[in-house]
Amino acid sequence: MFRYHTPIEYFQYGLNVLAAICSCCIHSYIIIRLIANYDKLSYYRNFVVAQSLVYVTDSVIMFLTNYVYCSGVLTYGQPFLPLSPHVVGIMMCAMEVISQLETTLLAIFNIYRTTVIVRSKYAVYFYIIVVVVAVISYGASLVSGLTQEIALRYVALALMSSGFLPTIVCYFMVRQHFKLINSSDIVRRMQSKLSLCLLLQWILQMISILIMWSGFAFNYFFLFTFEDARAVEAVVDVYFIIADAFLAWIPAITGLLIKWSISGFLQGKTVRSKSSSIDVCPERRKSVLVSTYTERKNSVHVSANAIARNSLKN
Repeated sequence: MFRYHTPIEYFQYGLNVLAAICSCCIHSYIIIRLIANYDKLSYYRNFVVAQSLVYVTDSVIMFLTNYVYCSGVLTYGQPFLPLSPHVVGIMMCAMEVISQLETTLLAIFNIYRTTVIVRSKYAVYFYIIVVVVAVISYGASLVSGLTQEIALRYVALALMSSGFLPTIVCYFMVRQHFKLINSSDIVRRMQSKLSLCLLLQWILQMISILIMWSGFAFNYFFLFTFEDARAVEAVVDVYFIIADAFLAWIPAITGLLIKWSISGFLQGKTVRSKSSSIDVCPERRKSVLVSTYTERKNSVHVSANAIARNSLKN
């Protein structure tokens, strides 16, 4: 279904396409740079690669689905790929599962990071909470997609929002830990940058869940509260246009946050080798100067001793 009649619909379509392209480009750049710069990826770099792959998949599905809402009419699909309502329902279910996977990955990495830094004894309980909530929410999303049961969809969203609890707890634990220990300014800045990036990702995902929930509540309560149907329709249109545009740009915004937080990892090998040589060169120059001075000093002592021995012989 691909029939646009108003400039607003074309504007939404352009925003959706641009958001998908930007997201795929940013996350593909992150993946390629990390794989090209390092022969062996650490746990954190593997997490970033997996996270970017999930966001690329999310952006591709959003691009193919391409929801556009205006004047109570919902259009979907691309001109080169017509979609049936059944296929759209399956893709919508897949988008929700991928969104839950993004939340689960973020929570698991926060727990792992907290375990490495703080060595918390509660990490096992955090893992159990995240895994149980993820399994139940995945199951609810899959069943709702197959049976078209709206209630199960909102149950899955509620469970997904509860999965953020370990993430926010781990954030404050790590933050408090670095306040109590003496660490270098570089380590402190890097950890603060990473913590801020994870917190902003958490906020973005919470906003997306609130938008999904508030869309249903907003539409339901406003339709039964006001008598002026035209005013209600105009308000609902504005709300859904803004909400859908924000949801479409979340993967791209997240990619920019990740790129900002790991900017040092994304530099080319030549840049990193130059920076390392800059750090090492002063020490090398110092050692060369010391060795040269020692050799000259020893040669002077040797020549002086030889002259003294010759004079004694004569």
